[in-house]
Amino acid sequence: MQNAVQKRRQEFGAGRGCARTALARLGFADVAIEKQKDGSPLWPEGAVGSISHSSLWSGAAVARKDQIRGIGLDIETVDRVGQRLERMILTLDEAAWMTRQPRGLWRQWRATIFSAKEAIYKCLHPLYAERIGFMDAIVTPSQDDLTFSVTMIGAVADAIPGCTVMQGRYLMHEGNVFTGIVLQA
Repeated sequence: MQNAVQKRRQEFGAGRGCARTALARLGFADVAIEKQKDGSPLWPEGAVGSISHSSLWSGAAVARKDQIRGIGLDIETVDRVGQRLERMILTLDEAAWMTRQPRGLWRQWRATIFSAKEAIYKCLHPLYAERIGFMDAIVTPSQDDLTFSVTMIGAVADAIPGCTVMQGRYLMHEGNVFTGIVLQA
């Protein structure tokens, strides 16, 4: 982070601060959260977690590893997830689902699906050594109860028991979407 701009260092520090506070509540006091080679957080032995930040928000979710196998948290600014990303992030099923939604909500749903996939990656990446791509998960948001369903496909689904079908939650707030997902132990 020493070569990053000041704003990026502040966001990074705020996310790490949230994680240290959350870990302390679980009994992991005064823990430094180092970066692994791939940039992901190195959690203390016995803990799993996820950190996310945007230009305005930072957050962390942590749990004891004997209770939760994986946890993913993501925060996205809706306007940051543009239409150009749609072809890269949406599966055919997701694109078909989007066409059935009111056009005025497409930006919101596109950002929700993107954010959900980022949370899924953060949840499963520590358990799967290979690349997890946007096309490895089919995300379907529910408009009724602020949840989303996930169907993992391909090698990821075969490699991680219990991840084939999962449920997550999302929240829209002031132009941001917050998503979270947990893989039970």
